Amino acid sequence: MEEGLEARHQVTLSLLAQSSFLQPLVNRLSCFTLHRLTIYAIGGSISLASTDPFDQPLIDPAYLATEFDAFAMRESVKSVRRFLAAPAWKDYVIGPAGGLANATTDELLDDFIRRGTFTSAHPVGTAAMSARNAAFGVVDPDLLVKQVSGLRIVDASVMPFVTCGHTQAPVYIIAERAADLIKETWKI
Repeated sequence: MEEGLEARHQVTLSLLAQSSFLQPLVNRLSCFTLHRLTIYAIGGSISLASTDPFDQPLIDPAYLATEFDAFAMRESVKSVRRFLAAPAWKDYVIGPAGGLANATTDELLDDFIRRGTFTSAHPVGTAAMSARNAAFGVVDPDLLVKQVSGLRIVDASVMPFVTCGHTQAPVYIIAERAADLIKETWKI
């Protein structure tokens, strides 16, 4: 194995070793799939734990909070199972490992999915944008924090929902729009 590839392989093994969910895959010839529910039925919430600004906030991502979300993830896993059971994979795939091997019913599969669910992307929406007169949302369409003078938020937190693609390009667009708004405000 070439040196760079070997280094990446060791980093991957190290990351796997730190995850109890992926632990069964360490030091085995194996592959794994990640199932991602990008648009889910309801969003989570973030709130203050106390008046102390140094206290950690209360974060509830609301993973699989609706029956539809659970159904979508369950069907995703079942779909990959069917795909990997195809004759083309006969000599490559022996079978599922770890908790997935024992998830033989929908209830067990749901439990397996709930125990292994984590954020795989970039959470957004903690300071969601909404209409100026809306009772919800943190910033207005000009990225100004509502009920605060002169403060803008320019990052992924203003997106009212997760995009279906990576968040990098939308953040660039938000930043470019913010630059135009700031220049217009200051007549630059």
